[in-house]
Amino acid sequence: MSCPPHDLKSRAVRWALIGALAVVSMLANVPAQAAAEWIVVDSRGAPVRSGDRLAAGVILKLPEGARVTLIARSGRAVTLRGAFDGVVPRIEGEQDDPRRALSALIAAREERIRTIGVVRSGEGATRLPGPWLIDISRPGPRCIHDGHPAAFWRPPGSPEAKLTIWPTDRSWRIDLDWPASRDSIEIPAGVRPAEGQTLIAAVGDREHAIAFNLIAASVDEPVLLAAWMIEKGCIQQADALLDRLAERPGNVGSPGQR
Repeated sequence: MSCPPHDLKSRAVRWALIGALAVVSMLANVPAQAAAEWIVVDSRGAPVRSGDRLAAGVILKLPEGARVTLIARSGRAVTLRGAFDGVVPRIEGEQDDPRRALSALIAAREERIRTIGVVRSGEGATRLPGPWLIDISRPGPRCIHDGHPAAFWRPPGSPEAKLTIWPTDRSWRIDLDWPASRDSIEIPAGVRPAEGQTLIAAVGDREHAIAFNLIAASVDEPVLLAAWMIEKGCIQQADALLDRLAERPGNVGSPGQR
């Protein structure tokens, strides 16, 4: 049965064709106890923090108005809202099924694109050569990881330019010379953004607001990284990560890798 043209263009189709092998490799070496854990990807008004691990089946209490989003190594994400006093969902069995994990990632990706829109998600944008590159040619959410250096990136073939970065409160500003020969430049140590911070990136007369999400250093499993990126709307980076894993299972890379 043939697929519609727009489906053939989707990277989700590519993952379905060649990504299963990568997911098999990623899940094969995960201990059973760790596989039954949830990772807190977002916490608001709750007694847990982003990056915390919760065993499936434990009791969690959330006050009125609180919200916690959890992701599992199966690729599944759930959101619990307060007032809540109950058991964290169980995930027995599903962590052993790589096809289910892949399907969960694809479904989450497509839903997130519908939620935040094609432009902000990066769907259809130039493919990133690595997951830890921050595309400054468009607005929207980006993810950075405490364990991986990040770099600003622009599509190949861009001319020599000056990149200017500043926060929304304009409390500081930094100017970086960007040679035509380079597609990326490392983010200076002084520009490391905080969780939820929005920075303005300007090249010439084009300015884009980029909202940063920090991935906890404790999160290093590829499926979890991809699920975290998707949950935060960093679709372009999640695509790059899964593309890389399909080529080299287990290698999440760094900005210097191509």
